[in-house]
Amino acid sequence: MSKREPKHIGEVMSDIAERYNKLTKTKMSEKELLELGFTKEFSTDIMNNDAEDDPNFYYYVKEITNGLTFITNGSDEMKGKEWYVEFFDTEIPIRYYDYSTVKMLFMLIEKGVIKTKQP
Repeated sequence: MSKREPKHIGEVMSDIAERYNKLTKTKMSEKELLELGFTKEFSTDIMNNDAEDDPNFYYYVKEITNGLTFITNGSDEMKGKEWYVEFFDTEIPIRYYDYSTVKMLFMLIEKGVIKTKQP
């Protein structure tokens, strides 16, 4: 009988997320983004005066700490698409579409945050 190698915690979390997603298989909603602690931000930039463009599109942002921020796609990109969450300002996009995966990611990050005492 061969001895199985223990899985890395990342593999275990990935397996759990995959199994959960197979059971639920739902798109991430705006309500869930708010539950995850995101805040809704509006763009007031006007790219051009075309009537079809919405100068007030919105997106969601969550800052864990300075330098670690998550952002969603904008509402102007939603035609037939799903909300996703990605690390903000990275060279290569790191993107998640599933609520349960994002929730577990945030739980792991928050568990590792070292709280400093404020004077």
